[in-house]
Amino acid sequence: MSAPRAGPAHVDTGDSHGTPVVPCIVGDSLKALRLAQALLRRGVSVNPILHPAVPEEMARLRFFVTRDHTPGQIRHTVTALAQELRRLDPVAAA
Repeated sequence: MSAPRAGPAHVDTGDSHGTPVVPCIVGDSLKALRLAQALLRRGVSVNPILHPAVPEEMARLRFFVTRDHTPGQIRHTVTALAQELRRLDPVAAA
């Protein structure tokens, strides 16, 4: 796995080359669960991957992107993720 990198929502994304998976590592199981719930309320379905399935510091959201997703849907998801991250952790987002 390559080193995490910050995506457009300032979330570390792991290496998912060649797969439809975009992992967004948030590093906290409770935060990942709350983000998944908040995004679902906004119409975005995402799987939270929590400890003990992964080490706590690797807790993440697992997004699946297919050719059927439109650029608008992807922009909506990234925007919603960034907004919910700021709402949950305004200090870290600053």
